[in-house]
Amino acid sequence: MIGRIHPEYFIGLNMLKLKILGFARDVILMISARKSLTLVQDNGEESIA
Repeated sequence: MIGRIHPEYFIGLNMLKLKILGFARDVILMISARKSLTLVQDNGEESIA
């Protein structure tokens, strides 16, 4: 039972992992972009961005 892992199941797990990693990366990018936007607004200088 343990020795026979279906390739489709393994591929599905890899795809799920890639989706989760991509989603986490997008969230991190959104948060960092929002922080840099708030920093620009606080300083009142658009040239920093």
